[in-house]
Amino acid sequence: MRLVSLTTPVLIIAYRRQDTTRKVLDILRQVKPQRLYVACNAPCPDRPEEVLQCVEVRSLFNEPGLASEVRCLFREKHLSARESISGAISWFFEHEQQGIILEDDCVPSLSFFRFAEELLNRYADDQRVGMISGNNFQFGLRRGEASYYFSQYCHIWGWATWRDRWATYDVTMHLWPELCEEVLGGLESTLQRAYWGNIFDRTYSANIDTWDYQWLFSNWINHRINVVPQENMVSNIGFGSQASHTRNLTRVANLPVHELHFPLQHPNVCLPDREADRYTFKACYQPSLSGMVRYALRKIGL
Repeated sequence: MRLVSLTTPVLIIAYRRQDTTRKVLDILRQVKPQRLYVACNAPCPDRPEEVLQCVEVRSLFNEPGLASEVRCLFREKHLSARESISGAISWFFEHEQQGIILEDDCVPSLSFFRFAEELLNRYADDQRVGMISGNNFQFGLRRGEASYYFSQYCHIWGWATWRDRWATYDVTMHLWPELCEEVLGGLESTLQRAYWGNIFDRTYSANIDTWDYQWLFSNWINHRINVVPQENMVSNIGFGSQASHTRNLTRVANLPVHELHFPLQHPNVCLPDREADRYTFKACYQPSLSGMVRYALRKIGL
């Protein structure tokens, strides 16, 4: 499958991994977006080997055939993952109304771009929908007869959204203390409430260097659901020692990608698939018993 030209702009967020970045760009050359945005973090001052690594990654974006127009944000000062990635997405949406976002270790199928573009246009004015994901973590289980289903979860290894949805994002999660009871009260089980309470507490306190839990929180407090394709369309190949977070292999690492069939078959209702979400929580989030105990003790003041 080949797109003649992708009209939807694409953001690539890169850092120091030339091998994985090149694989993402090899796919991108086949769709050749009209506008490509590139955001690269600066090397960490405590790791001198990253200077050359970052130079090599940045040089990839000088190669021909990537896009009709390339705009770059090359950081001069190293930022945390929390600041670097969230800041890159905000920069992207200063210029675009909607777009596709890929990190340097997320390799998509070709049909992902058409899938994202069609659904960005379809749900542009539907504030119930927060984002379109390219990930499916149902491991062969099909959810309904449509080409995709809706989920409460935000899978961000290859995704797309709109400026107005991103405008509600707050990297500090300042509303968490005020809305924690409301957010957790909407979850189905004690285990889910304990797990996400612990995650959001740690994110709010900046004890986790991440940006994506804040995005999930933003979608939940704005009562938004998200598109998940029936087939996995993006593979995270970045698990390993050089990763910021995904250092240990899990069952969602290196998943094969599939091409979706068109025309798309749309769901009849815009509601989350609760059974799929229960499965996702059980299969992917792997609650830690020690984390649950610490969270419970904090809640009772011990």
